[in-house]
Amino acid sequence: MNDENEFDGKNLRELAQVLSDLQAEHGFHSEAKTALGKRIDILTMSVIPEMMAEEEIDTVSYDGIGRLQTRADAWVTVLAPDREEVHKWMRENGHESMVKETIHAGTLKAWVKAQVKAGNEYPTDLIKHEAYEKAVLVKS
Repeated sequence: MNDENEFDGKNLRELAQVLSDLQAEHGFHSEAKTALGKRIDILTMSVIPEMMAEEEIDTVSYDGIGRLQTRADAWVTVLAPDREEVHKWMRENGHESMVKETIHAGTLKAWVKAQVKAGNEYPTDLIKHEAYEKAVLVKS
């Protein structure tokens, strides 16, 4: 991470321009990362497994690249309306250690900010909150 000294001597307009440029670059990299991820998924979940199956290859090694192989994988999801029923089934069938109650971090953050703003109490011994100021650049 760069040191704050790189911004020394810049006025507020220059800092805003640096922020704008960095956000644009970050967005570009995020879009590129998404596009690369899609290409990787096509190769790993379709093109290469199909070719390996056609050529009846389970594993192959290439100098300078490594070992290429296929393995079984799956996506598993519990739909929100069924979550409690799945939790119940897991508990009743000896898998209670897998059942975890969670609160999404973004939801908790929004709730705490709302409590602080409204002057309401919340369990400060259990939930840590550290307010800070953040510059936000809104595109015109």
